Amino acid sequence: MTVERVLIAAATVLDLKGFDGFSMQSVADESGLAIGTLYQYFPNKYAILEVLVSRWYAKSRLFDKDPTSLVPNVEAQAEVYFNEVGATALLEAIQVVPELRAYDRLTNELSVDRVAQRLRGDEELTPTHTAMAQVSVFAIDAVLRQATVLPREEAMEVVAVLKQWVEALYTGINPES
Repeated sequence: MTVERVLIAAATVLDLKGFDGFSMQSVADESGLAIGTLYQYFPNKYAILEVLVSRWYAKSRLFDKDPTSLVPNVEAQAEVYFNEVGATALLEAIQVVPELRAYDRLTNELSVDRVAQRLRGDEELTPTHTAMAQVSVFAIDAVLRQATVLPREEAMEVVAVLKQWVEALYTGINPES
């Protein structure tokens, strides 16, 4: 319960103060915990950020959920990128904190592997499958990250176009879907 309270407070601090205003003290203040209590659960602010990023990716990466389309992944990522408290600041933290950047890269590489395996179907995995998976995963991620700075209506238009592109790309690779 206390860990969840800290994580909710941390996301709120990110949302209100951004990455630059994120500190152990600001999280302690927001959560109503003493700073010493907070340190019993997390050794530093980066440990809190790592948990937030990990939970964020668990919510947004659904490559295994629907074997016939990448559209649910676009929808899940858009939901997290646009609606999670503190998401914009967390994206900034991923770019600034080396450990988070490394986690981001690893998560994207795992996503590429999953998508490539799915694209291959019953065939042997080829460099083409891997390249198409890389294009899909990195394009979805890059476009959605850029859309987070747009007004909501424009961002939703970007998401709609991205979903169409992903569906067309996937259908072109697997015409039977």
